[in-house]
Amino acid sequence: MSNRPPIVRGEVFDTAVLANTDVFAADITPARPSAFRITVSIKAGAADSILNVQLNDGSSSVGPDLNAGTALGNGTLSTFAFGTHPGVAVNFQFETGTTIGYLLVEEIQAGGL
Repeated sequence: MSNRPPIVRGEVFDTAVLANTDVFAADITPARPSAFRITVSIKAGAADSILNVQLNDGSSSVGPDLNAGTALGNGTLSTFAFGTHPGVAVNFQFETGTTIGYLLVEEIQAGGL
């Protein structure tokens, strides 16, 4: 398998978000079995918050926490990765209202991680 460059699937800069509300207007679905790499920062001075991944397979939804359920601190940068496939739609929510400093969602296909 050849290495493929990451595909940017979503990006947010300096944006206020409401608690328990999808960050992206449309869910993100991977093109093929792959991994999503998430890089996120809460803006300095904004409320710390737990970031949840919203996963939906068309018949049910789950919302596991990233960072072991520990709130992300403002002004810090964190990166997470998880596997997924085309049958699962993905979105993100923060448990409390906050301001995203930066959020990048990349799809990493075969050989990229």
